[in-house]
Amino acid sequence: MYDCLVKHQLATQDYIKSIAKLSLKEGVDVVKLKWMALKLNVTNAAVSDMVKKLVKEGLVINHAYKGIELTDQGWFMGRRLIRHHRLWEVFLHTTLNVPWDEIHEEAEHLEHAASDALMNRIDEYLGFPTTDPHGNPIPNGDGTLSFNANEQSLNNVSDGEDYVVTRFESLDATYLQYLTHHGFAIGVSVKVVKRFDFDHSVLIDMAGGSLQLSYQISQQIFVVKSMD
Repeated sequence: MYDCLVKHQLATQDYIKSIAKLSLKEGVDVVKLKWMALKLNVTNAAVSDMVKKLVKEGLVINHAYKGIELTDQGWFMGRRLIRHHRLWEVFLHTTLNVPWDEIHEEAEHLEHAASDALMNRIDEYLGFPTTDPHGNPIPNGDGTLSFNANEQSLNNVSDGEDYVVTRFESLDATYLQYLTHHGFAIGVSVKVVKRFDFDHSVLIDMAGGSLQLSYQISQQIFVVKSMD
């Protein structure tokens, strides 16, 4: 019985954090169920079953045929988990020197285990970082989370102009290893020099040379206009 309760609690937290992240990413209050299925790599039926439980627990509102919306209680939980996760990523990377392509999976486990009091101590120990090692903003203690209003995805920038990389949205380890191999990092200067109509990929110039990025990858890399 105890194991079942723990598994349900972990599943609930994973769903709520995913809903919160999708809502923030898309800039919407109502998140479509199919987005959740893709995010968590589960069936639409599995999402529907879990949503029923989350509604009973007062964490989400189910808008029929439109999607789901977090309640105030759900938002509190979601932002709390995002905060814990990203603080753990900073701690693992800067204190324990864990490579940035490995910290996400480790933080996925740790985010559930620590109290708010411990995370506040870790936050203070780290010097109150505002972003994780991938450049994503860390909510503060009251849940406030702010994105850089000037950033845009690499896929949407103007050709031939200089930009600086600010964050990486996808945290797939293989994807991060690929980018690291080619010299990608926060603060790197890049320029889109060509777009390919057949697959919407982009060719970029950077200090290490030219590199072609798929449409999916370029959507996950965020940049700001270079001030130089």
